Amino acid sequence: MHEKIKAQRIIYFALFAGMVIFALLSVMKVNGISTQMKDAPLTIVAVLLLLGTYFFGNKFYQKKLGEISPNLDVNQKLALFQTASIIRWASMEGAVLFCIILMQINTSIYPACLGFIGILVYLSYFPNQTVMENGMQLNSEEKRMLFGSKLFE
Repeated sequence: MHEKIKAQRIIYFALFAGMVIFALLSVMKVNGISTQMKDAPLTIVAVLLLLGTYFFGNKFYQKKLGEISPNLDVNQKLALFQTASIIRWASMEGAVLFCIILMQINTSIYPACLGFIGILVYLSYFPNQTVMENGMQLNSEEKRMLFGSKLFE
């Protein structure tokens, strides 16, 4: 597998691990999470932030992938794909971290649930081979270059 793809997956898992570790430490730090809705305006902001991040992040991602032309060099395709992916991941991470911090401030279960939903959405962004091939519009030679020849023999 190409080193840049490995690096992209390392970034993906590092962002994921950061969110999960921060969430676990936050839950352990908070004494008694309440089921009462505290500070409703901030919770509404958290919902809107998650929804906005999801929709605008995906729109930006698709726009960036639209810039990938089949006649670009494979390294240029990979760079555009990585840029689009990392921006989408980082924006979702920001929304999740906001929810977790809100849970710490409010000691309410609702922001924690929103953060958990955000983490699940983030998991759906995993850069698997099929997503990468389709997103970068790779031909068979480029697939062999990036993923190895044994998959296509």
